Amino acid sequence: MAYRCNMAPEVSVVEDGIGESRIKPTPKPGWFLAIVGFGLGLALGTLIAGPTRTLAAPDSTQPATPPISAETAEARIDAGVSGAVPGFPDALVAVGDSIGSGHDHLLWPVSGSLVARAMTGGRDIELDAKSMFVALTEAVPDLPGSLLSMGRFNAIRPLSTGVTSYSWHDSTSGSLAYTTEVDEDWRMYRVSGSSAPTLIARGSLLGASVAAWGDWGYAVQLPEGRIQLLTSQGDLKSIKAGMALASHESGWILVADEGGLKLVSAGGGVRNLDRPKVPDTIFAASFSPDGSRVAVVGTREVVVYDLDDVEPTISATGFQGRWVTWSSDSSFLVAPARSGVFIHDLEKGESHQVLVGHSILSAGVLPLSTS
Repeated sequence: MAYRCNMAPEVSVVEDGIGESRIKPTPKPGWFLAIVGFGLGLALGTLIAGPTRTLAAPDSTQPATPPISAETAEARIDAGVSGAVPGFPDALVAVGDSIGSGHDHLLWPVSGSLVARAMTGGRDIELDAKSMFVALTEAVPDLPGSLLSMGRFNAIRPLSTGVTSYSWHDSTSGSLAYTTEVDEDWRMYRVSGSSAPTLIARGSLLGASVAAWGDWGYAVQLPEGRIQLLTSQGDLKSIKAGMALASHESGWILVADEGGLKLVSAGGGVRNLDRPKVPDTIFAASFSPDGSRVAVVGTREVVVYDLDDVEPTISATGFQGRWVTWSSDSSFLVAPARSGVFIHDLEKGESHQVLVGHSILSAGVLPLSTS
């Protein structure tokens, strides 16, 4: 079983541990421009809202779903993302490829038209826990590591060079942790908003990466499939086997190892997840906000597990991507697609493909309470 995670070696570092907690459930005549504008409007309508289908595991023999008419799609665009996906409670935020080296920042309100604005270029793009801040990296000639930048989409500022990994806080917006390696000196920092970075840990940990973190502490991925758990102040707690995939604010970390999936608590406790269907390669994972489920992205599907094993495993269409996210009410899953994104209504068993025509690098939701 292979996993897409930053790997890397032991840290000697520097708080009290937070105990584990259980997850809770040119000019032209006017007439010419009018015709062109009308044509573009219809084209955009067709691209934004794609087909809807019944939620099910991928099946190559399944007949193709007829495309939505331009008129219907256009009406749905004006109605917001909830017009295309009934009941969706949040604004949808995404970063997509654009012409040249830049990107497009896309905001689709619950009620209102899609807004696309230009954003600087970069790679390894990720939105934070509330989809309000963006982080990205760039290669710098003759310098090791990468240049890490962060900020709101229209005010992204350089943060540090020599960066080897970074991770957003699992629940607080604008808080970022990152690692650097300069002259064999490994360090891990934490930064929030416009404040100066704070050193959390340092040592001989070349190749180590910050895989996940929250108020509970840090999960540092070491080489050869080991995870070092640190307190929120950087003190060593324990070392566990596996690859850290995602964390929940309650202090649980989803880990993959040769035995499959397991939950590791911030305090070091382990709970095995005996689930029969686990993708051979996992590209991304995410806990639902209420902590009751976890989703993992495989090569051509996304698999949702109920952590209490009350409900059967759900398989839905998806494609490899470095992200997967949930609606704020834990009822909808937003997953990568070859074009646009998939929004899966887990309660109704329906799947919607939206933002068709856009190549999405990262996506998230913006709850109304934070907008």
